[in-house]
Amino acid sequence: MEPRPTSAPRPALANASAGPATHAAGRGAAAETARGLGAADTERGTSAADTIPWYRTITAEQWRVLWAAKFGWMLDAMDFMLYAMAIGQLRNYFQFNDAMAGMLGTITLVMSGVGGLLFGYIADRFGRARALMGTIAVFSVASLGAATSQTVLQLLLWRAILGIGMGGEWASGAVLVSETWPAAHRNKAISIMQSGWALGYILAALLAALVLGRTSLGNEGWRWLFVMGVLPALFTIWIRRHVREPESWLAHRARVRDSEPNPFAVIFGPALVGRTISYTQGDKTLTGVVGSVRLTSAGPVLAVGQTDVPMSSVTEISSAG
Repeated sequence: MEPRPTSAPRPALANASAGPATHAAGRGAAAETARGLGAADTERGTSAADTIPWYRTITAEQWRVLWAAKFGWMLDAMDFMLYAMAIGQLRNYFQFNDAMAGMLGTITLVMSGVGGLLFGYIADRFGRARALMGTIAVFSVASLGAATSQTVLQLLLWRAILGIGMGGEWASGAVLVSETWPAAHRNKAISIMQSGWALGYILAALLAALVLGRTSLGNEGWRWLFVMGVLPALFTIWIRRHVREPESWLAHRARVRDSEPNPFAVIFGPALVGRTISYTQGDKTLTGVVGSVRLTSAGPVLAVGQTDVPMSSVTEISSAG
């Protein structure tokens, strides 16, 4: 009988020793695949976030703040331009010359600088939204007061008061928006706010066409036109109900600091007074300079474009330079 041939070793026995290494390699490949899929998902998520329009990232509260500042500036422009619309009737009624006509317009602009300084301080002390309501009330009452003028001097006085409210509105509204909106979209918000001036100009022209064109009012139609200028005061009710103070201002007021520098002392101090004056000679107004100095939870800061610079750093830099 011939012996049976010996069978060869089974491959499974040989693979048994290599099994752990093979399985580890398989798990590593699976992990790499999972990481690749995760990275792809992250990229898709980032790409989807980048495609979201910027205005959808703004909260309802931030939009309300912007509309409050924009419509405040629009109504401010309306009250300011009512004088330009009624200048013809005013000259016939009071019999003043071109020089006085120019003075009535100039006094409003000059006093707007005073208003920017005054309400810049009020906004820091009592709140941005409260200051905004105060400015609207001031120029609205001033327009109503101008309607009661019996002499050119009285008209000049009311136009000066209106200028205080006009300058204060921009200082208060711009700071309120800049402290509420994210820095990446702050320039857009300020531009939207600034466009309110053109709308106010248009609104003043429409009111003048409706009021001054009525022959039944005679030569005193300008009085009723100025009376229409008190209507913006009603807008303060909406602001009072729907616009809150910025969180940065509330945090600052929660812990009052006696050692913090006065922003006016900084920008008009020996180190920065030259830059402040030269800045006002350009296309910016004094209210813009003061309005850019604002209080945050970390103390006073100077808003430079989209960057907030602590006032302490400004003082150190200016002293060193």
